[in-house]
Amino acid sequence: MGSILVVDDDSVTRRLIRGLLEPVGHVVTDVADAGAALEEARGRRFDLALLDVWLPGMSGLDLLESL
Repeated sequence: MGSILVVDDDSVTRRLIRGLLEPVGHVVTDVADAGAALEEARGRRFDLALLDVWLPGMSGLDLLESL
């Protein structure tokens, strides 16, 4: 299955998404902000990134552009 990066400042949302995706075989990496997402993406490749638009410090759209 796929490797998925989930970026959301709401921990409940991150747990919900992880709980839906991992049981069907996806590998999920979840982080709370754009800085952590950029760190995770450094040197790693994800098949999909699920980004919250309203993140602290940097919007999800700006993060997408950076990725």
